[in-house]
Amino acid sequence: MIQRYQIFCWFLIQDRLNTTSLLLRKSFHLPSYQCALCNEQIETTLHLFLDCSFALECWHLITPNKKRNTSFIQEIMLALNELPNGVAMNIVIMSCWHIWMQRNGSIFQQIEPSVESWRLLLKKDLNLLTHKIKARYVLPPSENTCHQNG
Repeated sequence: MIQRYQIFCWFLIQDRLNTTSLLLRKSFHLPSYQCALCNEQIETTLHLFLDCSFALECWHLITPNKKRNTSFIQEIMLALNELPNGVAMNIVIMSCWHIWMQRNGSIFQQIEPSVESWRLLLKKDLNLLTHKIKARYVLPPSENTCHQNG
């Protein structure tokens, strides 16, 4: 796996990504502590990656059975069951990375978050991994989950 994903995953697991809730705990003053992608509630790690309406739209493209308010463990199990064996965790981590990048683009560059942009960037990064994936795990283009809906 690419090093930036490994570092990102470590921060994600340790709950050390600079979400607004973490900055609030560290006494940073921000104009708003709402989620940058949906403005529905305070931006926690769990909300941003699992329950945010933007994240739900993204996850629906790769794991259509995703529901709100499920535990992180339930989400991992769902992904492992629905995604191709051997690459499921890479897909989950890269999906989270690109949700994070959409969020950062919204905050720091005032770029409107887009599920289509998320999908295209995820697809591009997954294509970079195809040389590392064993042939038995590579799906034909018609079955590739990142090709759905467009």
